[in-house]
Amino acid sequence: MLFLVARQFMARELNVVWLVGLPIVFAYFGLNNVGSLAPAALTLLAINIAVATALGAVRAATFRVWIGPRGVPLMQGTLATLGLWLALIAVRTGWYAMESAVGVAPDTANLATYLLPLAGTFAAQNVIVWLRSQSLGVAAA
Repeated sequence: MLFLVARQFMARELNVVWLVGLPIVFAYFGLNNVGSLAPAALTLLAINIAVATALGAVRAATFRVWIGPRGVPLMQGTLATLGLWLALIAVRTGWYAMESAVGVAPDTANLATYLLPLAGTFAAQNVIVWLRSQSLGVAAA
């Protein structure tokens, strides 16, 4: 996970395989684990996914997107991107603390509780960054 976040701060070409593939892989493995969650945990997971997705959409606006020397769009995270990643971590930490305080311990052993919010946050971020790149008039790699 640390690699995926750190990678966002390196200038790189928009690559459709990464933009689409990463959220799909997270969603696939996360959805394979949803069946073992209790109904209350599913509700909390849905809220967690919604919050993560919203923060991903906001975070997308903080990326620098431009046309590189090879004529393809490039992207790079900024300090604001880092701030929003830290905000997501703080929200998730607070979320887990709240769940424990009300007696609904988070199911930390279930991959769905990690992977589906990540799928949502990366999907929202990547779609918006891709749309921003399209306004530059060139196609992603």
